[in-house]
Amino acid sequence: VWTVDRLVERLCALQKEKGYFVYVDSFGADVDLTAAAVTALAPHAAQEPAKTTVEKAISWLADAQLDTAGYAAMGTENSMSTAQVLTALCTAGIDPQEDTRFIKQGTTILDSLANHLAAGGGFRYQQEDAEANEMATAQVLYALSAYERLQNGKNSVFDLRDVTEQQIFVLQQETEQQEETVRSDIPIGSVQVAVSATNVQRGAFRKPASTILYQGDSPYDLLEGVLGKENIETNGTGTSVYVSGIKDEKGWLREFDYGAQSG
Repeated sequence: VWTVDRLVERLCALQKEKGYFVYVDSFGADVDLTAAAVTALAPHAAQEPAKTTVEKAISWLADAQLDTAGYAAMGTENSMSTAQVLTALCTAGIDPQEDTRFIKQGTTILDSLANHLAAGGGFRYQQEDAEANEMATAQVLYALSAYERLQNGKNSVFDLRDVTEQQIFVLQQETEQQEETVRSDIPIGSVQVAVSATNVQRGAFRKPASTILYQGDSPYDLLEGVLGKENIETNGTGTSVYVSGIKDEKGWLREFDYGAQSG
């Protein structure tokens, strides 16, 4: 049985002598995985073996930092690797704006991330990219959230037990309002959407049908445009919506109708 202690011991055992972690040995030292290991182990670093493992990993990350104060993956400096290190340091209680190990020629990790900010909003993967990258933006935002929580004496970004239900409700409302603002009422084209069910002898739920495409539409918006809201069952809201059932002329098909592994 995997217990927390056993998982901590196993992860610590995977650390290389110089302090870094690897995906496979042939790939060499990996900034992202080393940062992820620190993030996972930091809450357990009050005692061994996590204490020494985290200290060695943080020392290696300080040495691996570029002169630009950013970090590279496979030889390419990028915002995602830098964001992973920022998240790790904050989880370990280290302020990279104050710890001189992570300040290079007066430049900090936060300065490096700021240099990846795209003109229209969002963050670029590499500084020279023309546009923002969705995954890079997501990772930078939660890294900045980790720093904000550190600055304000809150729990780490992966320990939200200090967030009240009221705060969650307000945040959810704000997110939904922002999504409504982003979605435009001006159509920019049309797309064809088909809905099919596999391995259950149901065939196509809907033959390809056209629906209007609006600026800011999500895949769920397109699904709703084809099937109709009354023919879709969901869990969650906003960007966390999950489709659990859809209906056609034969009736409902829900995710567990064909066993616990169906979906």
